[in-house]
Amino acid sequence: NGNFTSGSFTLVTDAAQLTLGDSIVIAYENFAMGASAGKYRYKTDIMVNNDRITYLAEDVQIILLEEGALAGTYAFNVGDGYLAAISSSSNHIATATELDANGSWTITIKDALATIKAQGDKTRNTLQYNTSSPRFSCYTGNQKPVTIYAKSPVATGIGSIAPEEERVNVYSLAGTILRSNVARNEATNGLRPGIYIIGVKKVVVR
Repeated sequence: NGNFTSGSFTLVTDAAQLTLGDSIVIAYENFAMGASAGKYRYKTDIMVNNDRITYLAEDVQIILLEEGALAGTYAFNVGDGYLAAISSSSNHIATATELDANGSWTITIKDALATIKAQGDKTRNTLQYNTSSPRFSCYTGNQKPVTIYAKSPVATGIGSIAPEEERVNVYSLAGTILRSNVARNEATNGLRPGIYIIGVKKVVVR
């Protein structure tokens, strides 16, 4: 099972193309990062055509790109926490409930291959894909480099009206539009607890 898409997730070939608030998929060829297995992340399936994702398995992890705890770094919000390196001696990656230096990452991209390097004091170097034990995790050794596909939220609304009358769209973390052209001060009414993108900002509904 899965979702065929319009190709809105596109291959990132330069880190400068990334913007805070983007939804991203971390992938290796036709595999994408999936659910947590505790100390690593399962692989799951995508299809790619002309550098765009055209199919996402239901368990593909959609990540919200945020600002890291350290200057010049990114944080990977996976809905229930942040991807974080958790060991200085083992190939582990986990979900941390609070954002700190170990959940902050630098991203460089060359020839469309991403080097995603953990920061903090429990680093295990870079996030890579292991083909012999298929999984995504942190490694010091030479596993397979990953690629990043990104989808930017669409800013909407009428700029000339007063702020209290501003109208926005409401999206799920996966980028599905849930409400269209609603008043900002009414955007969260009736939403179930969770994380949403309202306009171009992430909002937590409790």
